[in-house]
Amino acid sequence: MDGNFNNQEVVTNYEEPKGTGTVMGKLSFIFGIVGMVCSISICCSGLGFPFGVAALVLGIIGKNKDSEDGKAKLGFIFGIICLALAVIGTIVSLTANIGSSLLQYMNN
Repeated sequence: MDGNFNNQEVVTNYEEPKGTGTVMGKLSFIFGIVGMVCSISICCSGLGFPFGVAALVLGIIGKNKDSEDGKAKLGFIFGIICLALAVIGTIVSLTANIGSSLLQYMNN
């Protein structure tokens, strides 16, 4: 060996392939789906809000790391829908409770 390495290439700049998705995007997608299920179900509708916030935040982080991450975009959209459903559910619940209280007050 004469120490001549001219025929070998050294790769120094490795970039992750685009469009493969990030962990944040995948977590955003999962939290968005779980949040949608929780928002729609009766037994655990209160969990829709925190899962929606988590999906929204992780979706933003995932989109910033990889702009072509489809799961991050879907998680972001699911997070918005979860938050909207949580707000609507809260308004409906408060309206029903206030209406029930008023009817009970008027009957007494």
